[in-house]
Amino acid sequence: GIVHRDVKPENVYLVRRGADDFVKVVDFGVSKAARSAEDGGELLRLTRTGILLGTPLYMSPEQARGDEDIDARADVWALGVLLYESLTAEVPFRANNYLRVISQVLTTPVVPPTKLRPELNIPPAVESVVMRAMAKERAERYQTMEELERDLGRLLAGDQNVGTTD
Repeated sequence: GIVHRDVKPENVYLVRRGADDFVKVVDFGVSKAARSAEDGGELLRLTRTGILLGTPLYMSPEQARGDEDIDARADVWALGVLLYESLTAEVPFRANNYLRVISQVLTTPVVPPTKLRPELNIPPAVESVVMRAMAKERAERYQTMEELERDLGRLLAGDQNVGTTD
């Protein structure tokens, strides 16, 4: 029920918990809580809306537009950017200032990882998951982190039929 709105490398830590690795997300300073549908679906705001919040390099198109109805799909986008960067060693949008980055987020198609770094031989299924996470239209993205996690789990298990809409 919490939308982080600023998922980026500085806010994601890999830590040891016993014998296992564990991902810890920190810095909920610009997060937003949402009531569940059972509670009437009303938003409980932890921060003001209508202002630009987040880090432009990881900001979803709806955040870049300043939309007020930011939901979990903004965090799905940001995780898609993290995956993209992990695969290619580059963020998908680069410019010499944040306004140009925001403009690219809004108007420029994402260059598929295999086009940016063909020498890496990124499997098509991996690229499909990343590209779906970074779909410019929210309706075309994974709708929840659980959906994205499910496809990542399937991918790790060897299933190459992932990243498409259900």
